[in-house]
Amino acid sequence: MTKEFAKRISLIYGIILSISIITAGLSLIVCCTHLYMTGDRTYTPEKVAAYFSLIAIPVYVCLALILGGFLLEILLPADGKKKTFVAPAHMVLARAKRKTLTAGPVLTADIAKEENSRSIFRWLTVGVLCTAFAAFLLYGLNPNHFTENINISVIRGFTVMAGCLVFPFGVAIFTVYRNNASMQREAELRKQAKIDIPSPKREFVHWPLMAVRISVCLAAVVLLILGLMGNGTRDVLTKAINICTECIGLG
Repeated sequence: MTKEFAKRISLIYGIILSISIITAGLSLIVCCTHLYMTGDRTYTPEKVAAYFSLIAIPVYVCLALILGGFLLEILLPADGKKKTFVAPAHMVLARAKRKTLTAGPVLTADIAKEENSRSIFRWLTVGVLCTAFAAFLLYGLNPNHFTENINISVIRGFTVMAGCLVFPFGVAIFTVYRNNASMQREAELRKQAKIDIPSPKREFVHWPLMAVRISVCLAAVVLLILGLMGNGTRDVLTKAINICTECIGLG
């Protein structure tokens, strides 16, 4: 079997598996919506199982395709070529900075432009995330947004939370990719300087940041120990059981 044929089979399998996963997910959403809109509010295991039996075929097909992927990997293993390691952008830039401590005036201006643009995008992302968090916090602290109908309150809360998460995290993801490209460009600019000046071998530790990290880790350990000593796991388990049996209706 040629490599081209094996790659074609793997590609076809990936497309079919993706379609199967999407179909199973949409079927689950439709089934849950139908159960909520048409079924009575006494969600017994028998009634839930009867509704979910309607989507058994796409779910089983999806599971069969996932298991078939392991067999496909055994029958059509990947070639033995060693994959080249692509260093992250920040590592490439750090290596370039160690080798080129100075540059010409033109390159210096371009390098400063890249650094300033990355700083602007980072602060912009932080501002968007903080604004979204503040907006969701103000919504959650307002009791007028919560009515006696728990389902409506939960749906509204999730809608607001989705709005406060999708756009900010989209901006964050864009900033990560954009800044990585900027670091790659700066590394290329530093390579053009053709100045090889080794940096001092002594490494400096940022002690304030290190102290903050150690303090947070110690506080987390202390809180975990206090929670275990105060039977916190039992409280969490009790709340989880109450949510499943009273709110969601699995019991």
